Amino acid sequence: MRRFRLALIALFTAGLCFAPAAPTHALSIFQSACESAAAKSSPACQTNGANPFTGANGTLQKAANIISYLAGVSAVLMLIIAGMMYVLSNGDSSKISTAKTTVIYAIVGIVIVVAARAIVILFVNKV
Repeated sequence: MRRFRLALIALFTAGLCFAPAAPTHALSIFQSACESAAAKSSPACQTNGANPFTGANGTLQKAANIISYLAGVSAVLMLIIAGMMYVLSNGDSSKISTAKTTVIYAIVGIVIVVAARAIVILFVNKV
C-alpha cells in the first residue's frame, strides 16, 4: 500500500510538470513611449515595431551571438588541448584521467552553449 501511494504521488507530481500554463501577454514599452510627436524622431521609435532589445537583430541577439562564438571557440581549443594532453601522457594514468575529464567538461560546455542558444532563439521568436 505504501509503494502504491508513493507511486501515485510521484505520478501526480510528474503530471504537474506537463500541466499547461496560463497564457500571458507582454506589453510593448515602446508603443506608449513613441506616441508623442517629439519622440517619433528618436532612433528607438523608428524600429518599425521591432523591439531593439529583444528583436531579431536586437541587443540580446547580438550579445548571445558573441558569447556563443567565444564559448564555442574556447570549447574547441579545450578539446585540442585535451587531445594533446592525452597524446603526451606517456601512459601516466593521472595525466590520462585529467585529459579525459577535460574532454568531458568541454563537451558539456558545448551542450550548455547549444541549449542556451536555443533558449535565446525561442525567447526572441516569442517576444
